[in-house]
Amino acid sequence: MMRCWRYDDQNSPWIPIPHEAYVGMEGGPNYGILDEWRNANKALHPNPDAVRDSAYPIPFIDGSDDDDYAAKHKKIDDFWYKTLVDKTSLLYNPHLVTDMSSGAQYLSKVTNVWDSCYLDRVLAGGATMNIAVSGESKRFMVEGLRIPEEKIRVVPNGVDPSTLLPLTDTEKAVLQKRFFLAPDSRVACMHGRFDPRKNHIVIGRALAALPPEKRRRLVILCSGSREVPFYNTLVGELRSLGVLSHFRFTGWTATRDILGMSDLLIAPSIEESFLMTALEGFFMRVPVARSKTGGYDEMKDICLGYDAMDVKAWSGILNELAESEGELYSDMTDRAYDSAMSRFTSRHMTEKILDVYFSVI
Repeated sequence: MMRCWRYDDQNSPWIPIPHEAYVGMEGGPNYGILDEWRNANKALHPNPDAVRDSAYPIPFIDGSDDDDYAAKHKKIDDFWYKTLVDKTSLLYNPHLVTDMSSGAQYLSKVTNVWDSCYLDRVLAGGATMNIAVSGESKRFMVEGLRIPEEKIRVVPNGVDPSTLLPLTDTEKAVLQKRFFLAPDSRVACMHGRFDPRKNHIVIGRALAALPPEKRRRLVILCSGSREVPFYNTLVGELRSLGVLSHFRFTGWTATRDILGMSDLLIAPSIEESFLMTALEGFFMRVPVARSKTGGYDEMKDICLGYDAMDVKAWSGILNELAESEGELYSDMTDRAYDSAMSRFTSRHMTEKILDVYFSVI
């Protein structure tokens, strides 16, 4: 069985790597300092082979959900210990990197930072191979993190379609009451979290640009926790635009429930690495209108794409929805479903990731 090596928080026998080893170096880490650090740690490990032999030979460090600086810094220590002491290969997946602002949250906690993404640079720069989830992420890794292009493989995200089944009539009747939908409502949804980068406000502006008689039966379902600061800001802006009554804030909502009640999935994000919810829309046979951000190139043949801040374009698709009856873009959704089944399932993603693993063993 393949196992990923893991660091034991309760047993930390080695010395943390000094910041000076990887800060301020355009070409990479300071190997002189790292050699001293490695030798000092070897003294603490009479039999470092025992550590290496107990683990899967390629530790996989996934940076997808690290908002905590300390946790990610520990991963850097783990990384250097494994690569410099144990001499193992490494595969790194900086899942959420999209542009140079992605590491800005760490700046207030770190001194002598050589750029806002130095944590990702350190991890990825020494990896045997890196995984990017989209062509946009790969471009960032080459241009922003300066990782050689030949050390990056693009493996698009995937989801499990087995649970994304059409709603029954009974389920729809329950959800119609829960979401306060009139029988003739035309429904678009934004499925994610409340964050300025998700760009909910552009949909409010697009809705406000429509004549009242056009937007009369339009409803925008918005999932996501309301216990975040941006939620109140968004509500205030929508109220000032005069369109708040068209929005339904559903809190955390199961994907199948919100997509199953929607005629259109809209995702005008300013930043994305891939946009997983688009895949869920494909499998639920809901037409997807999204911004031309990360992941768009991988799916542009089966969705609608607009510039994130193009109010006129978003207003246009909402107008189409308002004027439509029945399914919208049915030919595209059928094509998207078939295509996603052959490209974007979790099984396809796993097989491609394993191919990358085995290519560097």
